Amino acid sequence: MALRRRILALLSAVLGGALLLAALGVAPLAFRILPDDRVRAGTLAAEVFELTYWFALAVGVVALLFGDLRRPRPTLTALLLVVLSGVQLGLVAPLLAAHGAGWPFSFAALHGTASAVHLALIAAALGLAWMFSSPS
Repeated sequence: MALRRRILALLSAVLGGALLLAALGVAPLAFRILPDDRVRAGTLAAEVFELTYWFALAVGVVALLFGDLRRPRPTLTALLLVVLSGVQLGLVAPLLAAHGAGWPFSFAALHGTASAVHLALIAAALGLAWMFSSPS
């Protein structure tokens, strides 16, 4: 069980780092490198975000399958990873790609929603890493 928890802690920590890198590194860099082509910059950033959300979904599923289901906090946090990454992949990202078509509020509100969910994913990933790395 100790090895399993270490692997889950490592996966969760790597996920948290990937989510942070996408938000604080890749996205700003894409818009700085391509200032005259915001569509291409947005597409590049969206591709990176999509990869991190698929990774978050996978880590959440692995944590649910191989974590200790008797411990409610890691289980709920892993479930949160699955749900939030599903929301990003299935709802928010397609709306962003369609430039907010079908979204009842402004594009800025949609972008803010995506950012808030992304921050929640970072917190869940790092929290899960903390939970799996601490003693039972």
